[in-house]
Amino acid sequence: MKGLGIFVFFVLVVASSKAQDNATDFTNAIPEVISTLAVDVNQTDFEFNSSSLSTTTENNTETSTLFPTTTSSENNTDLSTFSSTESTSEIPISSTPSSENDWIVEDGNVTCIILTMEATFNIKYIKSDNKTIGTGKLFLPKNASVDAKSSTCSGENGTQIIVLIFSNNYFMMTFSKDDKKGFVKEMKLNYTLDNSTFPDVSELNVPKNVSISGEFFKVDLGKNYLCKNSDEIEFSPNVMMTVSNVQLESFRTDNNTVFTSDSWECDADSQVSDIVPIAVGCALAGMVVIVLIAYLVGRHRIVRRDTSQCNTLRPP
Repeated sequence: MKGLGIFVFFVLVVASSKAQDNATDFTNAIPEVISTLAVDVNQTDFEFNSSSLSTTTENNTETSTLFPTTTSSENNTDLSTFSSTESTSEIPISSTPSSENDWIVEDGNVTCIILTMEATFNIKYIKSDNKTIGTGKLFLPKNASVDAKSSTCSGENGTQIIVLIFSNNYFMMTFSKDDKKGFVKEMKLNYTLDNSTFPDVSELNVPKNVSISGEFFKVDLGKNYLCKNSDEIEFSPNVMMTVSNVQLESFRTDNNTVFTSDSWECDADSQVSDIVPIAVGCALAGMVVIVLIAYLVGRHRIVRRDTSQCNTLRPP
C-alpha cells in the first residue's frame, strides 16, 4: 500500500508540473497590441490608381505578434482638443454589417488574390458646433464590389492590389512579398462624411482618407492566412478598424477561385483559456490530497492491526 501511494503521488506531481508549463506557454502566446504614430497630411484625392501609389521599403523581419509595428497617416483634423460626450450607441448605421464573402482579383486565367473578411471602422468626427466629437461606425458590407480598374495582379515593384467599393467609400489592400512570405504592406480607407453615418457632421460630404503601412496577415507563400478572432488595427487616433473572420491568399498562380487547403491559423485562434490549466492543476492537487489521506488511513489501520496481533500473541 505504501509503495502504491508513493508511485501515484509521483505521477500526479509530474502531471501538475506539465500543466503549469502549458499555462505559461498559453500566456506567452498572447499577441501584443500594435502602437502607431499618426501625422497629418494634405491628401484629398478620392481616386485609387495603382500607378500613382508611393513605394515604401518595409522591414521584412518576422515577429511573433499578430500585427507588427506600423506607421499610419491621415488627412483628418486632430480631435484631441474637442470635447467627446456623445455615445456611439446614438449613431445610426447606414450600411449593413458584413458577413463572410469572397472577393477575388483576376488577371486573365489567373486568380491572384482571394479575400474574405469582416471589418468595421469606428471613425471620430467633429460635429457642427465645432466643440463635440461624434463617432460613426462604417461597415464593410458583404455586397462591396471589387474595383477591377484599380485592382491588379501586377502592381509596381511586384505588388498586388485589391480595392473594394461600397457606397461612396473605398478600401484598398496592397500585398507585397519577400523570398518566402506574403503580407499586406498597406491598407487605405477613403470615406465621405455624410449625415447618415456621421450625424450633424461639420464637414458634410467632405471626402477623407486614412492609411496604414506595415506587415499585416503575414503567411508563407502558397498558404492562406486564417484568423477567426477579432482584432483592432489603429489607423490613427481618429480611425480604428476591427477585423474578424479574415481569410486571404495572394500571389496565386492558378485559375482556381477557392482557397488552398493549406491554411496558417493566427496565434489568437490557437490560444487556450487559462481556466483549463488552472482547473487541471486544482484537480491534480485535490487528487494528491485524497491519495495522502487514503495512505494515512491505510497506514493507521495497519498499525492498529499489528498492535492487535501483538496483544493477542502476548502470553498472559
